[in-house]
Amino acid sequence: MVHLDIYPKPTPQEVQKILADLESTQDQKIKDQIAVVCIMCIGLIGLLISL
Repeated sequence: MVHLDIYPKPTPQEVQKILADLESTQDQKIKDQIAVVCIMCIGLIGLLISL
């Protein structure tokens, strides 16, 4: 866990880095969700074919 202390104030560069890190983790979560959905769809299609 990252604890954001109010003091000392971060520099604008640090703020931008934190925001960029947050965006990249959000992108990764979205990609993971898409991958899970794709795997589930492939599994369902496989089940339908095998029936």
